[in-house]
Amino acid sequence: MNSEAAKMIEARQEEVQRLGGLAAYRLQALQNLKLKTVIKESHASPVHALAVNHTDTSMGNLFATVGKDQATVYDGEHMGDHVAVVVHFTNAPSEHAPGGELQAAAWLSAAGWSEHPAVISVVEARVVRLLRGHAREVVELAAVPAAPRLLLSLSRDGNLRLWDVPSETCLSSLQTDASCVAMAPDAASVVMGNSKGRLQQFDIVAAAAGSEAANTGGQQPIIDEGSRQELRCQGSCHSDTIDCMRFLPGGRLATKSCDGRMFVWRLSTGSSSSDPSSGSGQSSVPQLEVAATWKVPNCNGGSGWQSRCQFGSTADGRYITAGNSKGDCYVFDSESGDRVAHVSSIRVLAPVRACGLSDDCRHLLAVLGKGFIFRFEYLGPLAPQHDASVGGSHEQEGKENTNTEQQ
Repeated sequence: MNSEAAKMIEARQEEVQRLGGLAAYRLQALQNLKLKTVIKESHASPVHALAVNHTDTSMGNLFATVGKDQATVYDGEHMGDHVAVVVHFTNAPSEHAPGGELQAAAWLSAAGWSEHPAVISVVEARVVRLLRGHAREVVELAAVPAAPRLLLSLSRDGNLRLWDVPSETCLSSLQTDASCVAMAPDAASVVMGNSKGRLQQFDIVAAAAGSEAANTGGQQPIIDEGSRQELRCQGSCHSDTIDCMRFLPGGRLATKSCDGRMFVWRLSTGSSSSDPSSGSGQSSVPQLEVAATWKVPNCNGGSGWQSRCQFGSTADGRYITAGNSKGDCYVFDSESGDRVAHVSSIRVLAPVRACGLSDDCRHLLAVLGKGFIFRFEYLGPLAPQHDASVGGSHEQEGKENTNTEQQ
């Protein structure tokens, strides 16, 4: 961290106190976001995923993107709030793997089994684990700090796999109709959405003796295919392809369909009468109660993998950001469903593919177009206001454009 960054942190702390706390500061930031930074990645093709690091609060300054055959990790705080490249990885063919396009990214806690924070090590800028088994492109990854060894993956053909990352072992593999997946914060279940707008749940249980997982030594968690249950919505629900979902703190699940409809659900277990002729009485059925719902404007409803827009949230789940097909980004209050911010890209009129928020809400990130990352920032009440432009390769008067090819 340089002296400029240290001064900015001190100024923000003073503003937080003046406004009466972090909650007021976050709202102030969201309502005064300005476009300051535009990054054009060197692959000049769509960025498929953006992931802000929420696995460790001390590393919330990092975010990652993947596009074409490249993965890049950025630091958005420690250089006077300028965006700096930390790791740039190209998935070139090698003796270990054929290379090719990258479609998904997730932050994986390596607590207890490695000194490195990811399968691509941010420390060493190289691949430290390679997981083989999918026959088609991996389009979604999910991990939770509660189970640092586990990684969930979904490929384009609906193959869902659970991995033990340190041993590079596939613990479970099952065929689904999933369009997106999420792992519960306690790693006890997996929820998936499909093209019909339905939500289903699988339990993660200890492996039985003789299973593939048990061959790695002792019992291991697996996805119990027989535990599959439909999550029942109380009231309205999705009617289109679900393209993104995230678990939020407080026993909540946020989901988005490609038509822009979003729900925040409270998960509970209700009782349902079994077939009277069976005499089996009551059974537990997962229930979804609507906590908040809203519509992201101007979503085109495209249901293919290449047209989905993944939303992001703060680590506490209070604020959710999502984009649309016209390059706009919105921030919503997950408790009330109210819209609290709206920002737009300039000169790049293309669908937003993914969004992310910093925990203090000072930075909103959006990826769109052919490799563009837009960062909207809250600069504080005394900071000079500048507009960002696309072009050039050096920082000028608050205008920043970084090409990863030049790093």
